[in-house]
Amino acid sequence: MLEIQLLSRTFKAIGKIAWACNLTHSYRAQLGIQFIEVDPNQEKFLTDFIEMKLFNNQNGKEQ
Repeated sequence: MLEIQLLSRTFKAIGKIAWACNLTHSYRAQLGIQFIEVDPNQEKFLTDFIEMKLFNNQNGKEQ
């Protein structure tokens, strides 16, 4: 189970790591997730969140 805090909600889905890349000079990594199972309401929430971020970035607003 994958849980990601986005705004005031938690996005939940079942997924697996598709790729990983360690960050230079850090113990952190970037990950690509392949979603296996996502509730339609969760998918809509994630889609709306991404569209909001893209719209704000195109208009010069940072969030």
